[in-house]
Amino acid sequence: MGGGASARAAVAAQAGEIDRLMLLAAVAIERPEDMKAGRFLFVASRDEPMAASVAKQFERAPEPKRMEWLDGSAHAQNVFKTDQAGRLASLVVEFFAPASRPR
Repeated sequence: MGGGASARAAVAAQAGEIDRLMLLAAVAIERPEDMKAGRFLFVASRDEPMAASVAKQFERAPEPKRMEWLDGSAHAQNVFKTDQAGRLASLVVEFFAPASRPR
């Protein structure tokens, strides 16, 4: 499922249905403030074409939320083909680990 579809699903979800939602350079949705999840992680590359849109979606999303910027211009899963692959993988594992806590 793409990031935009995941975000739209979080809008349609009932409170408590989604524990954590990571959005990797997701396309913009109309009302990110209506997403429902226990916490959100937004990730994007600083120089990718979607960076400004991701930043605006992050600003409008509800708390608790976290934004992580990766170096470079790779979009979404293409980050795994760059020198940022290890950092992205670590973010995913940390965010979804059972004992992880919001920062």
